[in-house]
Amino acid sequence: MTYDALLEELRALRAELETLRSDEPREALRRSEANLRNAQRIAHIGSWDWNLETGALEWSDENYRIFRMRPGSAMDYELFLDFVHPEDREKLEQTVARAFRTQEPFQLDYRIIAKGGDVRHLSGQGEVEFDADNRPVRLSGTAQDRTEQRQIEATLADYQDHPSSWSRSAPPSCSSPSRSFAKPTASRLSARSRRASHTRSTTRSP
Repeated sequence: MTYDALLEELRALRAELETLRSDEPREALRRSEANLRNAQRIAHIGSWDWNLETGALEWSDENYRIFRMRPGSAMDYELFLDFVHPEDREKLEQTVARAFRTQEPFQLDYRIIAKGGDVRHLSGQGEVEFDADNRPVRLSGTAQDRTEQRQIEATLADYQDHPSSWSRSAPPSCSSPSRSFAKPTASRLSARSRRASHTRSTTRSP
């Protein structure tokens, strides 16, 4: 499933939750919330919601896990910015400011320094909600942890750029499997040849 398809599924689940909160029994609400948590955990996509009128910033459990934090920990926009990699902070703030100005959704890739010190690569999307008077009242979106994908891409790029160094560092059995297979095969063929020669000479003997 593509990233965009996952986002659409998550948006549908969130919309379903909003409906259930007002219309459906509590048990159905719990099931839908559990489905949303599982979908986010599997896709490594966290969601967040910033109420611009109260300043409250809510994170999903998966968003906390991406940042290596305990779910439910206190969070606000300034604390979030403290996690953003210093080299990416200005880019992120400019992107958010542009979304307020243009009233269009935004997407950007940025890094964070998670609790514990490890650098994570995130892909974020968000949009600003405006009221009837065209005032911004809410900013919400998602963040997908793409760290492992970036590491794989970097490894493949390194292999493509320096294939000889990979061959030198690989164990003999991995670097040239055909060569290691050839030795026992050659021995077996040699033994077979000697047996065949012995049989022919025996048959010709009186």
